[in-house]
Amino acid sequence: MADDNPGAFKHLVDEAAVRSIAAAVAGQLTDFDADAFADALWPALEALELKARVEAIARELAARLPEDLPAALDVLVACLGDPLPASGDPFPGGIDGRRYDGPGLRGMQVWPLTRFVELRGLEHPVESLAALKEMTRRFSAEFAVRPFLDADPAGTLAVLATWTTSPDQHVRRLVSEGTRPRLPWGMRLRGFVADPEPLFGVLALLKDDPEEYVRRSVANNLNDIAKDHPDRVVEVCAAWQRAGGEHTARLVRHATRTLVKKGHPGALRLLGFTVPPMVEAGPIELSASAVAVGEVIRFEVTLRSTSGEPQRWAVDYAVHHRKARGGTSPKVFKGRAKDVAPGRAVELARNHSFKKVTTRRYYPGTHAIEVLVNGESVARAEFELTT
Repeated sequence: MADDNPGAFKHLVDEAAVRSIAAAVAGQLTDFDADAFADALWPALEALELKARVEAIARELAARLPEDLPAALDVLVACLGDPLPASGDPFPGGIDGRRYDGPGLRGMQVWPLTRFVELRGLEHPVESLAALKEMTRRFSAEFAVRPFLDADPAGTLAVLATWTTSPDQHVRRLVSEGTRPRLPWGMRLRGFVADPEPLFGVLALLKDDPEEYVRRSVANNLNDIAKDHPDRVVEVCAAWQRAGGEHTARLVRHATRTLVKKGHPGALRLLGFTVPPMVEAGPIELSASAVAVGEVIRFEVTLRSTSGEPQRWAVDYAVHHRKARGGTSPKVFKGRAKDVAPGRAVELARNHSFKKVTTRRYYPGTHAIEVLVNGESVARAEFELTT
């Protein structure tokens, strides 16, 4: 049957990628039959999604590489291609590595190799972490480092701390991204979810990193921590802000974005927003009372300051999506920060699309748009979503 989504991520690990991996390993092991590896593996992969494909390749490698793990790691590291740029644009030509025409493996082709280390490497942490340090220079090892952090948090974090001075931005970013307590697609680091204190020291070593790529990862880590320890993250961000730094303000804004959406008073005050906001909202005007999946609904609302002093507002909106079993769940969409003079009015107008996306499934029924000022609900209107 023809694939109904030729743009799906799974096609980044296709037959060509499998054969490239096989050829690279065969170049290091004379008794490794590249054709037999690929011919046996690929037919079973076609029906699988991306992560399942990576898993299957990693397990097949585990079955065919030397049982001696350090020897197997030496083979895989020798298969690697040229490193990604150590500074500047981290992924010229795209993260998947398909435009790379140099020798060895790079991009998505390296993911099964990092997964192999994740599966087999825990009994050899020194050699395994050294291999991941090399692999992450070609494709992020942010998933693979997590079992090591789970098994030995202090020991692994001590090794990662030494990487914060690496000249390679990808190695430095692995420190901040790999330690995220709630990294999407990655195993949850429950120890750091419960107690994030060990993370703040290593993150502080990267907060002034010369690369935005790394600093943004630091902010994402803090944003993860804030979901469980909001007040502590505000304290850390406030201390960093007092210490100054060319890029600190931008990092703090990104790190506290979820807290701002939720109206956390400490985060709002840290960023200079008025708490509580003094605002009066008119009714939300909708372009239609019903909209179909794939279409766009427009809404407009007037917000007026009722304060005699200037205010700073974070104006966002939430769409309350219908759930499969009834009820609704809100998704907040960032708007803009606005400095508002006493008594002035602000007009908010947005087009919201219900175009189909892979990250959300739409269900017909009553939905709502809610306007938020500094996290507080000031207006709401309902409409119907149809199929």
